[in-house]
Amino acid sequence: MDGTLKLKDRLYPMATPAGAYFAVASQEKTLARRLLSQILRLGHSVPLTEELLAEWCDGDGE
Repeated sequence: MDGTLKLKDRLYPMATPAGAYFAVASQEKTLARRLLSQILRLGHSVPLTEELLAEWCDGDGE
């Protein structure tokens, strides 16, 4: 394994129950919570792409 991660085409992200709880259990603004919130909101309806992932992460100061 070369250590490079790549997205597979046409996969739709879904949050686990634990991920859904983590996303809403705190008001703390983190990248993980923002990504999970976007997945909860749109994940079942759009395939994950690098462009979409970049859009969901845009503006993060972490």
